[in-house]
Amino acid sequence: VDIYGRILSRYMFDEDDDSYGLNAVWSDIKYTDAFIDYDIPFPIISATGGVDTNISEYAYNVFEINPFEFGSFSPYVGGFIPIEILGSILDAGLPFQSAHCTFDFDNAGFLTAASSNILEGYQDVLEGFLAGDANDTALAYRAFGQNISASYAEILLDMVNSDINDTLFALVDNPYYNSSLASIDSSMTTNETLKLVDGGYFDESVPLDSFLAPVRQIDVVFAFDNSGQTDDNWPSGDSLFATEERWAESFPDDNFYELPSSVEEFVELGLNKKPVFFGCNGSSLVTDENNPNATVEYNVMKPLLVYIPNTNYTTLSNITDYQFSYAERDAIVANGFEIAQNDGEEDFAQCVGCAIIRRSEERAGIEISPFCNKCFSKYCFEIESVPDNSTISEIIPKTIYSSSALPSQLSSYLSKKTVSGAFPTAFA
Repeated sequence: VDIYGRILSRYMFDEDDDSYGLNAVWSDIKYTDAFIDYDIPFPIISATGGVDTNISEYAYNVFEINPFEFGSFSPYVGGFIPIEILGSILDAGLPFQSAHCTFDFDNAGFLTAASSNILEGYQDVLEGFLAGDANDTALAYRAFGQNISASYAEILLDMVNSDINDTLFALVDNPYYNSSLASIDSSMTTNETLKLVDGGYFDESVPLDSFLAPVRQIDVVFAFDNSGQTDDNWPSGDSLFATEERWAESFPDDNFYELPSSVEEFVELGLNKKPVFFGCNGSSLVTDENNPNATVEYNVMKPLLVYIPNTNYTTLSNITDYQFSYAERDAIVANGFEIAQNDGEEDFAQCVGCAIIRRSEERAGIEISPFCNKCFSKYCFEIESVPDNSTISEIIPKTIYSSSALPSQLSSYLSKKTVSGAFPTAFA
């Protein structure tokens, strides 16, 4: 994964930028002028991980990496740490045996590689390679060497040592070792090493967790699905179903977006080939979670989800993750532009505007305009659950933001420096 991070850095940084960002760290983003002046979006990447040998349990732990913190809203993890001390050896939240904290472990290339770590998919082949199996050795060379020279492939595979974990995972000293943050019993506290992989390994190629956290009070999410789950490598909506399944396991008392009954129905309805709005009726997505330390009322609506899948408007963009070079890069980028504007569909941009303001309208009790009502009839899944324009305001949950002190509370909340809001940034 370290090597993969250096490869990615050669695409993210210029050569004269500290030798392709050799010492660039994620936490330094917040000190850049573009970040301070709000000229760039707030950058968040994610990964999944755990400490067990049973990798299937990692699916419940979605870790967020942002310029301030590393951590998870998952009840199996339960908190965040300042990203500057990622890599420190901690025991119950304190430096182990008075050891000093580690700094500069949040290397931009390494964390980006951890977020997109697909090496776990090669586990069976690599284990056979280590055991000397001729067939698996041939498969390993073919898998890693499809777009690089045979000599480089040989060097790469010879670096695989007998500890398969060093090859397959991004390894981090576990900041949750012996901690008591998790609200659900998990093994997260039992091992000193945290192992990270690409969340797409568990079919969640559209990472929604960071944006569904009630404390962030997000109104709309644009979810671009560039996965390849159909036989011909197009999106199938499977990522949404995977998130729904994990959400039910992690937050059994909460609700999720209304989806078709199955992935097959999702594809049959053609929802994997066009933009779809999910959660147009926010009153059905009010979280029941509560946190006594929250700065503002916590029973907020989930954001309206604008789902935009990869499709072939101008070129076949169903490439695989395992390609190392893209001859059709420019054509794919141009196709992405058409995807973003729904192939020039009339009024699509205005309908996106309707999606952006929908939650604000619901909180204020404002009826949907005739134009937006027409948009939602066209793009919302299960729009029939909202009977008509005249009754929409009657089903708005009146308890949302009902506090008379909200304006000052909200101002206080927005002025806070920490990103995770109601969640701890240090261990108790």
